[in-house]
Amino acid sequence: MKRALDLLVDEGLLCRKRGHGTFIIKSAIQANHVNVVDTQNIGLSKLIGSQELTSDIIQFQIDFPSEAVQRQLAINPNSPV
Repeated sequence: MKRALDLLVDEGLLCRKRGHGTFIIKSAIQANHVNVVDTQNIGLSKLIGSQELTSDIIQFQIDFPSEAVQRQLAINPNSPV
């Protein structure tokens, strides 16, 4: 989890403030999207209330990682992604 958050910080989507926590950078939040970060840990379903929650699979593919992906995810070449 820490590594994933570190990558999001490196990509400029999150920022960290020592003693305060990790925050979503406002410019990374698109209009009409739900902010799933909350301090009460109530979950996405409760955050959106009675709105319908749906998802669509855009693409599904299993591949073996390139050397760059292996380094970034700290996995071996035989790990499917």
